[in-house]
Amino acid sequence: MGILKVSAMMACHLALVLSAISVTPFVMHAAAQSDSGDTVSQANDDNAVAQFESFGSFRAYMMTAEDAAGTYYSVGAKLTFTMESDGTLELAQGDDEPTITAQTDESTDFECMEHGGGYNQRTAWFPYTAIFVRGGALERVRSAEGGVRKLRALSKEEDGSAKYLGEFPRPVEYSFVPCVGKHRVDPGLRLDSYLDGKDRLLLRMANGKQMNLRLPQPFVPFLLARYRSGAMIPVPVRIVVASIDLLDRRVVLQLQSTVAMSPPVRKLELRAVMKDTEPADDETAARFRERTRAVIDDLARCGRPVDQAIEPCADPTRKPDMRIFLPGGKSPTND
Repeated sequence: MGILKVSAMMACHLALVLSAISVTPFVMHAAAQSDSGDTVSQANDDNAVAQFESFGSFRAYMMTAEDAAGTYYSVGAKLTFTMESDGTLELAQGDDEPTITAQTDESTDFECMEHGGGYNQRTAWFPYTAIFVRGGALERVRSAEGGVRKLRALSKEEDGSAKYLGEFPRPVEYSFVPCVGKHRVDPGLRLDSYLDGKDRLLLRMANGKQMNLRLPQPFVPFLLARYRSGAMIPVPVRIVVASIDLLDRRVVLQLQSTVAMSPPVRKLELRAVMKDTEPADDETAARFRERTRAVIDDLARCGRPVDQAIEPCADPTRKPDMRIFLPGGKSPTND
């Protein structure tokens, strides 16, 4: 298992960015080998750190961190999409953008590398989504209901990062490194909250043509938090960085979710309801549809973290939609 600790210099910079919110050294864990070929860390019972496993096409890792929200797990992941000329997106096959690892040199965190901006991935929590574009510009983000989301222009900082410095800033503004893969781009934009999986993005390419982008539907990534108490709780996973390369026809999403370390968690599983998600081997089509609908409905009821980390729905006492786990949502009875 790889261990990543933030240097004193990096911890100091994080504290400055977060307006003196203290951040303890991160510990990064990679994923236990699963059938999908993903990697992540095994934890033993002695250190009380949850196991982490990733299913599907994610490049994923887990960190532990402590700040004003408390001590928590921060799961980070990436998904890479290829882009057709009409804006159609499909999951990349074999050319995924990598994430940082425990061996990634912190001194390069403010540079744009093959893995993008390391600083973005080392930040344990973001309260909103930043969007960076190469070969064009983002003009509008529209919700599935038709509303236009507020976009705020980021400004370049001396260290190469970008942060919102305009009117009506939040008490704490978070910095990003404006990277599209290994390419440094203009400072970009941020939303006031998180980009939703159903949102539509209108972009203007360098040749003046417009392009509409929307993720393949459905797009609902989530964590399944398995608590030591026995509770199983679905937790939303947020889009925190979207890098759009209109020249190389590629979109990379950086995803993130935060879960308190107490009450103790036995295992975190990164999963998703996506276009190509298939039923389990012994699952009927009807049961698959019921379970999928239940996951989507349950997560849609979850509030968003606003002022500090930890997802409100990451609570072992909450009652999830039981159709996720049992047909009809009812416990089996003994005749």
